[in-house]
Amino acid sequence: MYLGIMYLITITPLVFVLAKRDVLEKVFDKPDFKIIKNKRFQSLYVLFILATFIGLTFIGFTGNIGKELIGIDGSTIAILVGLFAIFNGIGRPIFGYLHDQLGFKRSATISFVTLIIATLLHYFFSDNYYIYIFSFVIFYLNFGGWLSLTPATTIELFGKKDYSKNFGLMYTGYGFGALFGNLISGVLVESVGLKSVFLLMSFIAIIGLVFLQLRFKNYKKE
Repeated sequence: MYLGIMYLITITPLVFVLAKRDVLEKVFDKPDFKIIKNKRFQSLYVLFILATFIGLTFIGFTGNIGKELIGIDGSTIAILVGLFAIFNGIGRPIFGYLHDQLGFKRSATISFVTLIIATLLHYFFSDNYYIYIFSFVIFYLNFGGWLSLTPATTIELFGKKDYSKNFGLMYTGYGFGALFGNLISGVLVESVGLKSVFLLMSFIAIIGLVFLQLRFKNYKKE
């Protein structure tokens, strides 16, 4: 509530200030969304949904898993969430660098492989404090990484022209990842138990890895 009030107080005056500087000629042409028919756009969109599905699910369950499976107290969880959030931020330049050096396919492969390792590790050692920290560092790192990989690859595949529109469409995958991630994992946890989340996310990461290899098999770094 306080955050919402702060945004309202801060942003509203800026609307009037910035509007005066908006002197560019307005274009009212009908938007062209034909890029959604592009197979590479569709493939990247699916991968973005899968990656954000995993990342946002684990972000949502960070506290529950720490308390119920590991037995960590609330104050320590709060500190750890702050630590994990740092890795969320660090993941962006790290995967940006990997993208520049290795290209999208190899960078995304690294992401899905590390996610598979982390989810399975936590499934088999679900009560281990250090495995919990290691796994969630990987989860947060990769989530931040996909918020770097996806825009960079959108530019790489489709160019800078219309990038704002193209990535705007691509970014809706984030919304679907959040929606389905929370709904599906929530139902699964209530019916099977919290530990089942790791098997589901491992399965999704494997799907993502296989899908990546099949749909980007001829992809080469420029």
